Amino acid sequence: MVVASVVRKSTALKTASRLLVSGLALCLGTPAALAEGSRSLYPATATGNRANIEWRDTTVQYANFVTRRTLLRVYANAGEVILTGSSAVGVNLGDILIYNPGLVQPDPTLGPNFDTVTPAIGQEPLPAVASFSCNAQRTALGNAALGQITTRAQELAGPDTIPAGGVAGGYAPCSYVAPTTGIYTVVITGPSGFNSTGDTAPTGSIAAVQTDAAQDSTVAAWDVTVRTTPASTVDIPGRLFSYYLALFTGANGRFVNSNVFALTSDGYLYQTGLNGIDPNGFVIYGNNSGFRVNQGGELVALERDVVTTTDQLLDRPAEIDFRPPAFPIFFAQPDPTVVAALRIPLAAVAPTITPNSLAFTGTAGSNNSFFNTGGTFTYQANLEHSFQLVISRDGVNFDPTNPQNRVLRGRRNAGAATVAWDGLDNSGTPFPVGTNYQVRLVLRTGEYHFPLLDVENAPNGTPLLQLVNPPVGVCPPFVAPCTSAFYDDRGYILPQSGTLVGPGVNQALAANAPNPPNSDPVLGFNTAVSPNARTFTAFGNTKALDLWTYYPSAPEVIPLNIISSDTVDLSLRKTVDTPAATLGQNVTFTLTLSNAGPATATGVRVTERLPNGLTFVSATPSQGTYDNTTGVWNVGSVLANGTATLQLVATLNTSDPITNTAQVTGTDQVDRDSTPNNNEANEDDQASASLGLPNLRIIKRITAVTRNGQTQTFSSFVDDPTDTNDNAAGWSQLSPVGVLNVSPSEPLRSGNEVEYTVYFLSDGGKPAIDTDICDPIPVLTQLIGGSPRVQVGSSGQLVPGGVVFSPLAPLPDGNSCPDQNNPNGAVIFNLGTVPNTPTNNVGFVRFRVRIN
Repeated sequence: MVVASVVRKSTALKTASRLLVSGLALCLGTPAALAEGSRSLYPATATGNRANIEWRDTTVQYANFVTRRTLLRVYANAGEVILTGSSAVGVNLGDILIYNPGLVQPDPTLGPNFDTVTPAIGQEPLPAVASFSCNAQRTALGNAALGQITTRAQELAGPDTIPAGGVAGGYAPCSYVAPTTGIYTVVITGPSGFNSTGDTAPTGSIAAVQTDAAQDSTVAAWDVTVRTTPASTVDIPGRLFSYYLALFTGANGRFVNSNVFALTSDGYLYQTGLNGIDPNGFVIYGNNSGFRVNQGGELVALERDVVTTTDQLLDRPAEIDFRPPAFPIFFAQPDPTVVAALRIPLAAVAPTITPNSLAFTGTAGSNNSFFNTGGTFTYQANLEHSFQLVISRDGVNFDPTNPQNRVLRGRRNAGAATVAWDGLDNSGTPFPVGTNYQVRLVLRTGEYHFPLLDVENAPNGTPLLQLVNPPVGVCPPFVAPCTSAFYDDRGYILPQSGTLVGPGVNQALAANAPNPPNSDPVLGFNTAVSPNARTFTAFGNTKALDLWTYYPSAPEVIPLNIISSDTVDLSLRKTVDTPAATLGQNVTFTLTLSNAGPATATGVRVTERLPNGLTFVSATPSQGTYDNTTGVWNVGSVLANGTATLQLVATLNTSDPITNTAQVTGTDQVDRDSTPNNNEANEDDQASASLGLPNLRIIKRITAVTRNGQTQTFSSFVDDPTDTNDNAAGWSQLSPVGVLNVSPSEPLRSGNEVEYTVYFLSDGGKPAIDTDICDPIPVLTQLIGGSPRVQVGSSGQLVPGGVVFSPLAPLPDGNSCPDQNNPNGAVIFNLGTVPNTPTNNVGFVRFRVRIN
């Protein structure tokens, strides 16, 4: 609402259907620019074991969300040639199929969020007929050697030229000239064919390439290379990618050290090495949230492990959502042409929070919330992002997993954002009454989660991770700037069911958990040392382990206060109907007592004793009784958000200036922002009205809004029932028209404009001298240049005026601005002396803002 207002397991062998890894894995070195395929994963210097790619029937799946199929994508310009081969071609039903751009959905060129459409990644249906078949080409050309990789030397050499002889030791490739520019889909099947349910364990050997029928539903050696022409010897790297790799080593005790590049949808490139993890059947994939749970109606990253009792993870809790693969995995640094085709930014951009935009509005107003009620945080961001907002119990510890803190997570678009808080800490207990709790907001871009599904052993630690392209070359401020990540292998409570996972909150999930069981929750751990901190043996069995990293914004920190629901907030406002009254004239003082709650105020007493120069005539209280001898108004009880009024009529019997003051002198409850009967003029439970002195009334209204170029003006008077100033007799010269706020039924959106008008009326006993009006620029808006205007007098001219002060600019001495820090900017109008007689004792100032 826009309102007118002036002033964040066992090491034993497992069957292929039992082990999953899903975290992008890349080495920390830079691979040579070779053709792409299995030799990218197992170059000449490779150590450890080989994991064959899989292609099985669609009924064979991991965790019911991805099929055990490695679906490859490759970019080619029209006229370029796609060269392919594998160790399964020519063996029974082994084949390589290519589908032209657009035939396999979802289409990657739909943009970085295409994974949110159907069919989901991991469930892609394929056309009945491919655009190209390697076997069909072998038959048509009568060349049984085409597409066959039969030795380790051929795998490393890559495809030969057409005609042969250009690449020494290369295999004879199948070839497909791209008929159009775009992203092609490649399927490489094992000897058992397209719809296999076979589960034969491969050999796991890198040096001795498996080429027989025992590959079954897997393929040991495979290659997809793009060149400009069949006769060219120059490979074009960075063209081949996949959204997930389904792999199979054939047994435990086989350690995988492969490398890949992962590209997030916002342009961050991560290089990661699998670091000798010990999987069997597994999947490599990544996304921006890992596993998700419902938090306040929004699916947010869990950032914990998922514990099940089965290797397939089929019995995971229903309230945990496994986010599908979302980011492309490359086998070399991506070709910028491919990145552009995927509609992913070519450079990573750091997230930023608009300075001073973080704010909290609770049930008790700005920065304040009543006990166990919460409120709403607002801020502005430059990019689409995820966020982590932590409310710290002690103002020092911002650990998001601390039960006494509260963490809020989610994703938001660029621009204005809101985050709701229910007033509870992480344990579900209301934050206690207190002041100056610190709130820390950090935005995240480049967020990448690497789920590790049912991985029993990681003798060297979990994958090694490095950010390749930090924004403007600046690494994030973690424990190891560009090689840090996060993990948490401790117990927690599921938010919806209240189920405890593990032995206790923040206790290690098992005796053989990594030591320590979690990384530093703010600074992470260094993945680039081997072994790193997250080493384990027989721990990952039947678990889904999360590993994540991100690029953080600079934090924004604000305070908030939790106020007891047993307190009250009493305030007084006093007006006089005729500030310029003359000797012998009757005047009426109106005293309004308000209680902002949250509790009912009882035993309320107000002292309103008339000063010398005024003679009592009558008293009219809306409730309670008034004793004109003692000046005590015994109000009684005032409900939360309730008011009571007292009207005193008195005769003026002096020509000297008079100030009549009233204050709250008693209540049974604690007033949270003032102390009764302490004669403190700056507190809101004391109010005064004067006779024979200057008096300037200020009224603010919204007088116009502009939506999509169409302006709506508000030219009728709307009374503010909480303010008697807008009913003063002097406004008969110039009615303060406009509305107090814009209706929620017609909300303003980014780019809309609002016109604010501040009316002034000088009706005291003397002119208002040296007058200025400060109107702060509302948060989440921007002043429209040249819009400040001023009119003096009921029939004066509206002319340019006011001095604009940009956000945080120093303000002049003696100004009337409510916040001397000037967080959002302000306009100060210097009116000089405003007379107290018609018709020049009224006027207004105004400006327009644009909603961010």
